[in-house]
Amino acid sequence: MRIAVIVMCAVTGLSVAGDRVLTRIAESRTAEAFQAGMDTPERPSVRFGGFPLTAQLVSGTLKQVDITAQDIPGGEGPHAVSVSRLSLHATGLNFADAEELRAGAVEAAVALSYADLSKAIGFEFTQGPKPGQLTASVPLPLDHRVKVTATLAVTTDNHIAFRDFEVTDLPLNNIASALLTKVFEEPIKVDDLPSGLDLRTVGTTAEGLEIRASGRSVVFRPETAGP
Repeated sequence: MRIAVIVMCAVTGLSVAGDRVLTRIAESRTAEAFQAGMDTPERPSVRFGGFPLTAQLVSGTLKQVDITAQDIPGGEGPHAVSVSRLSLHATGLNFADAEELRAGAVEAAVALSYADLSKAIGFEFTQGPKPGQLTASVPLPLDHRVKVTATLAVTTDNHIAFRDFEVTDLPLNNIASALLTKVFEEPIKVDDLPSGLDLRTVGTTAEGLEIRASGRSVVFRPETAGP
């Protein structure tokens, strides 16, 4: 993600024309640049916090920044899922370094829809019977189909793993069981997160997965993201 470039573009060429006017212009340009860098179909919502903004821009550090983006494309590879919604709240966002942007702290909410999850993995997913569970409708050879329930868990490498999956409606032979095991061994991958931002919890809703992430000294670099 080109976050450092985003903020620099937002303030370049702006004169002090009143703090409110400056805020609106900077937020608008930041949203445009964020959209281009993240390849989102629509401009994200951007809000700067703290007053006055002019003094923050001069100092090179923004007190608070809130960004909400929709429909961020997923990465490449198996089980890489698009992000339906990404909401970031950053404090102490320093952009004095042209090569990177560093936030003192970031809290984030990441939403993945069942539709996008189904598209990435190939099964139809719905909310499971218990909190943190989902149910998959899995096709098998000879036009058979089974329902599989699995519990979701955050892994140490910033992925979402399927735990304790079980077939809920009929017994499987060894071949079908091995096929399901192989599929559910591959975790869900949420790509393009900034360095230092770690997944904390994952839950399920009627619409999809809700993931909480946070980090301190989180770094956004122009060309790279991830841990």
